[in-house]
Amino acid sequence: MSTPSPYEIASAVAAVVSAIGGAFAAVAAFRSAASARDATRQAEESERRALLREVSTAAASIQAVVLGVSSRGQELLLEYRSAEVFSGSADHSALPKLRESTENLIEKARSFVEDAQLFSGGAKSLSDAPVEEVERVRTRLTENLTLVQVIREELDRKYLDMASKNMQHRQVILQAPRQ
Repeated sequence: MSTPSPYEIASAVAAVVSAIGGAFAAVAAFRSAASARDATRQAEESERRALLREVSTAAASIQAVVLGVSSRGQELLLEYRSAEVFSGSADHSALPKLRESTENLIEKARSFVEDAQLFSGGAKSLSDAPVEEVERVRTRLTENLTLVQVIREELDRKYLDMASKNMQHRQVILQAPRQ
């Protein structure tokens, strides 16, 4: 048997070093893939927590706005009663319709509270739900929040208008000569 030439020895050493380097590269790739999976999982969990916070916040906001709607609605109903007094007629044709419209708006706003209560306080009922379900609930609650805010704005406009008219009636009555 002949002794290997220096080129053969160098080639063999290079092959062994290359194989060791390949093994290290494979281990590094495996670790990198595991780290990437962990990072992806953590990002998904972070997104999930953020979505759950948004759901809980929207639910609490709906409940708060509906309380404001109820309060403003009652104030508006009082203004309608005052208008009846100033007009001298409880059967003024527009006032019963306005009262009914206001009561309907209040009830519509209150109808969103039951759904919102399911998801307030941390949205625990969604803790095990798929992310798609959490996103669907968030979208629904966000839309509902917008609707109750629109109702509140409408009641605010009506209240300001009616309160202004009633104030004008009060001033006319107070300035009228007494007999």
